[in-house]
Amino acid sequence: MVRAARLDRRFFTELIFDDYATGNAVMVVAASYALIALMFAFGRPLQLSLIGLLRLVLGGLVGWLVLGGGLWVVGVKLFNGSARGQTVLRLIGFAHAPLVVSAVGLLLPAPLDTVIVVVGIVWFFVAVASAIRVLFDFDLSHAASATLLSFAVWWAAGLIGLGINLTAILGLG
Repeated sequence: MVRAARLDRRFFTELIFDDYATGNAVMVVAASYALIALMFAFGRPLQLSLIGLLRLVLGGLVGWLVLGGGLWVVGVKLFNGSARGQTVLRLIGFAHAPLVVSAVGLLLPAPLDTVIVVVGIVWFFVAVASAIRVLFDFDLSHAASATLLSFAVWWAAGLIGLGINLTAILGLG
């Protein structure tokens, strides 16, 4: 997670060839959303139940699948890249590591909490773009465009109840 959060290009390259890391990617995503839920609960007591925690983690996992699927479609179909869906999911899973910063930000007083949450989300966006740049061998503009389009798909899916709307959970939406 640390190497992913540092945007380590070599780490993302290694992940492309490590099929066994997919399970670890699932754990990174689940742990990130569980930490967000726990920090939310500590910052706002009595507003999150065990069912709420499970819903957030499962919604985060579904959102990860939506984001990964969106990235695969954009990267392969729109920008003519080449990658397996499982590989996209693996890299995007590890790119969730910067969301830990957003989770910690939930404990801070306003307006510092909002600043830290936004920094974590922007860092997450950059981590996803870095992973996609390595995976598809895109230049910076293609990687940013693919990431932006897939985040729009993820946000829209969250609005209709497929996965979670991360900005709403973190109090930004």
